[in-house]
Amino acid sequence: MKKASIRINKKYLIVISICFILAGAFIFYQSVKYPFINNKVNEVVKKESNGVYDVAYESITVDEINGNLILTNVRLIADTLRQQQLIAAGDTTASKMLLDVFVPRIEVLGFKTARALLSQKLDCNTIRITDPKAMVYLFPNQEKQKAKEQPKPELYKQILGNMKMIYADTVAIVNAEVEAIDFANKKTQFHTYNTNINLHQVRIDSAYYHDTTRTLFSKFIRVSTSRVLLGSKGKEAEIKDLAFDTDSKKLQLSSFEYDAYKVNSNFKALAQNITLEDLEWKGAAEYSDLLIGNVVVQKAELEQTNGENKKEQQPDNKRILTGWIKTFGLGRLQVKSFSLKNKYTDPDKRDITVANSSFNIQNIHIDSTAVMNETLFEKIKKLELTNKMLEFISEDKKYVYRLTDLHLNTSEKKFTIGQVKIIPQLSEAAFAKASKIQKDRFELVSKNIICTGINIGKLAKIELFMKEVTSSHNTLTVSRDLHQPPDNSSKIGKFPHQLLMKIKVPVKVDKVVCNDVHVFYRENSAIGDSIGVVSFTNGKLTIENVRNGEGGSGIATARFTTSFLEQIPLSGTFTFYLDKWKNGDFRVQVATGKPFDGTVLNKISIPLSLNRIEKGRFNSISCDIMGNNNRATGTVTMTYENLKISLLKRKEDEINRKTVLSLLANLLVKNNNRRANMRVAKVDVDRDPTQGFFKYTWTAIFSGGREILGLKP
Repeated sequence: MKKASIRINKKYLIVISICFILAGAFIFYQSVKYPFINNKVNEVVKKESNGVYDVAYESITVDEINGNLILTNVRLIADTLRQQQLIAAGDTTASKMLLDVFVPRIEVLGFKTARALLSQKLDCNTIRITDPKAMVYLFPNQEKQKAKEQPKPELYKQILGNMKMIYADTVAIVNAEVEAIDFANKKTQFHTYNTNINLHQVRIDSAYYHDTTRTLFSKFIRVSTSRVLLGSKGKEAEIKDLAFDTDSKKLQLSSFEYDAYKVNSNFKALAQNITLEDLEWKGAAEYSDLLIGNVVVQKAELEQTNGENKKEQQPDNKRILTGWIKTFGLGRLQVKSFSLKNKYTDPDKRDITVANSSFNIQNIHIDSTAVMNETLFEKIKKLELTNKMLEFISEDKKYVYRLTDLHLNTSEKKFTIGQVKIIPQLSEAAFAKASKIQKDRFELVSKNIICTGINIGKLAKIELFMKEVTSSHNTLTVSRDLHQPPDNSSKIGKFPHQLLMKIKVPVKVDKVVCNDVHVFYRENSAIGDSIGVVSFTNGKLTIENVRNGEGGSGIATARFTTSFLEQIPLSGTFTFYLDKWKNGDFRVQVATGKPFDGTVLNKISIPLSLNRIEKGRFNSISCDIMGNNNRATGTVTMTYENLKISLLKRKEDEINRKTVLSLLANLLVKNNNRRANMRVAKVDVDRDPTQGFFKYTWTAIFSGGREILGLKP
């Protein structure tokens, strides 16, 4: 049978070290004689550790009357050569961790000698361990053969051995330093400095093992350390000024920093002034519950970099609780000030900074089944994220994008934004001059945006899945200067549903409802040398089935109602065929709601085309157009009567009628198209690849209207 070895977990390094000293003291009192200590202690340690450990010390002083024991320059020496021999031989009892410990001074005060000798119970007032330094050698590739592994006894039985009870009123570890290294590559895994631990009323036996009022067998614990370094590739994590005691149930850190750039990842994080309140560690040491009532972080910063070649992302679905903690609970997490900086390695892309944020997480409960993926959000009862203002500048510096009063509530599956603004940084004239070609300039204000039915698990994976998005007020102003040369670049593949499909973020929104919609198109015409404004006011837009990726099938519809030029009711539907998005298939259906006086159109016909409607009544206008990347076909109907027009000319600031040409135009134009003998235009136009979606559809509709009027292209 193979010998059992001492199995040491780094979480309980201090407890096991204390027990080792107490065991040495017990051996002393069993033998009473110094020669036994000098010769037998080392023999026992060697035997029980399979030759891996030796013990040495410089001196021992015993006051048997007062029960005091003082040891100086104590060494627990790990034989790493013996450890490697055991591993090479395939010995499954070889530990995955060795300790090499030096303690300048150990004091055991008020030791009850008789009780130890007669009842196998170690009982003392104080154990003080001063300036210990421990080196922990890790052998992570040493795996136990589970088929041959014997069940381990409970932790307290492993510590007690043949003893029945160990008790110390106070255990003090002063100014400890612990460093753990991977023995294979000699890289440091963690390093603690100036660590102080005070354990009070330490009792190890069967009766107190399941005492839920104790932590690490102690009634009260106080821990402090000035600095902890963690990480195997450059000390990527650092903790400063840690303090904890079980009486106040409070743990405080001045800072925690994690630099993942050092492990070939793409972010770093810093949290400052961290307080954990109502902290409880309940249950048996190796099968315990960790509960935290409240965590407050005064300031947190996160920086991430996009565009670098990093390691492939590790697969998720890793279990979170893999150690001795079986359940974890957190009542509330508050981060009062949070900032995010998104950096790009591409010099053409601007960094994005998000500041003035805060968030609040409530009631997290996980157990050993919890895994690191989107299902973790199901364990959170409530997460609230707020931000007063988010602002960033476009890459070309022509726009500022501003979002205010952002609020996410996971329990309600709701995200709200007080206002979204797109703010141009140049005037219309300056924008046109800077663009050097005909290009649309946008200005947007959208208020009270409410997203409901959010899939929080998908959101955690940066996937936008929700039931509905609504907004209460929306104003969009688009301007274009036709004095500039036209943009001759191809617009193929840039229809609305094609752009949606090309978005890398998965999107699935059942419905988008925009209320109180006002759209203004301002065109600085080269023909009329003036600005005409096409307006669509007091409208409503409802978009259904907005989705891409694998879910991008079926049709997406955009239905609208509006007042054209503030006087003409207009309604229509845009239909986008998502399963044929590469071909660009779409359908446009538009109709006026009631008859109107033709002179209303002079608001745009005069400044944009130098045409004026002198009189006429339009009874109805409608169209039904089917199109794709290359061609549009369909029908246009327009009924009207008594139409008369004038052609105009501009001379400096005056606009005058071209008398002769106006007479000729009225001879060519068909003045009536009544229902009794209604002409219907058949639309069949080839697309100009330089036209965007709305210019393309307008060209198709206008070609039908021109045909009904009797005008040639």
